[in-house]
Amino acid sequence: MVAQQEQKTPAQLQQELDRSEIRFTLVGGKSAGKTALKQQLVASALPKGAELPTQFSISDTPALFAETSDRAQAVIAPVAQNSDLLLFVTAGDLTLSEFEQIQQWVNQKQRVLLIFNKQDQYLPTDRPAILQQLRDRVQAFLSPEDVVAISANPAPFKVRQMQADGTAIERQEQPAPDLTPLTARLAQVLAAQGRTLVYTTVQRQAIALKQAVIAELNALRRDRTLPLIEQAQWIAAAAAFANPVPSLDLLATAAVNAQLIADIGGVYKQSFTIDQAKAAASAIASLMIKLGLVELSSQAIAPLLKSHALTYVAGGMLQGVSAAYLTRIAGLTLVEYFEEQSWNGHACQRTATRSTGRKAQAHLPGQPAACLFAGLGEAGIDRLSPSATPALPAAGA
Repeated sequence: MVAQQEQKTPAQLQQELDRSEIRFTLVGGKSAGKTALKQQLVASALPKGAELPTQFSISDTPALFAETSDRAQAVIAPVAQNSDLLLFVTAGDLTLSEFEQIQQWVNQKQRVLLIFNKQDQYLPTDRPAILQQLRDRVQAFLSPEDVVAISANPAPFKVRQMQADGTAIERQEQPAPDLTPLTARLAQVLAAQGRTLVYTTVQRQAIALKQAVIAELNALRRDRTLPLIEQAQWIAAAAAFANPVPSLDLLATAAVNAQLIADIGGVYKQSFTIDQAKAAASAIASLMIKLGLVELSSQAIAPLLKSHALTYVAGGMLQGVSAAYLTRIAGLTLVEYFEEQSWNGHACQRTATRSTGRKAQAHLPGQPAACLFAGLGEAGIDRLSPSATPALPAAGA
């Protein structure tokens, strides 16, 4: 389970705008050489110049897409969000998961450099081809200049030196790290975009804060809305049980209550006049009929009532439980629609109708709905049996 990351407060975001430190984060798969690269950058390889920032922080992260991938993602996500520049390190071609992760970060306005490390492990004649292959692979979202090849910790190689007497002496020689392409690109990026990197990071943090606030607000609103839906569904059930309607189409119309729509809209700060609520109720009922929800719900609920002893009220019971289910679908569909609007803004009526139609269709009877049908069937029998009918909530409650 991924832990919820801590968000910046508005005051902290203001402080972030004024910071002079540039934050780098090293990310990549297992054995890509992130640790060695970090050591080299910390030691001496960070670019220097009068026009460049002078304060840096460098963070390393767990390997992506390893056995503990979920845990690594939970650690990396907040670090990446708060980082000004991601250095994605690979020791060869990208896996599909790595490719998609880089693309996702770029889509989130994250600045990324792709670093082909350990190029010393390839033949000199093969290195340009591998680098070009990487550039071609990510050309849709990274410029060629943002893909560089380095050797942070070259492997030692054996040197054999012939002596004057004809003997040979062998020794291990450690090549010097080659980070020049990376440091040159870092200098260019920092000189041109140093402050922009910071501002973009703060923008991401502000968006994350907004999303966290909306998610918490929607959770509170849903807690307030579910009891309204529960009450409305059993009011609709009692009405359908007491006065069965002659057709399934009329059952849908009876189940979708204009008052419920107005009440849910009030919780989500969406004001409805009574005429607008009635029009919305009519539109949702029509969608349910077109989607076949009414017939499917009746077919799914009927077997649950066959074995019950109260066969003399089976017809009214079937309509009552069906009405409860349809009312619940209408309510949950509206909840999901209003939650979506809290993220995306208000939609026009045509878009709203299509959206609610898709959301209602998501509640079509299937395996996830089986438990709901069983629960509604049992609750309906308890509530609609003669001994329980007086306990139903009043319409004005």
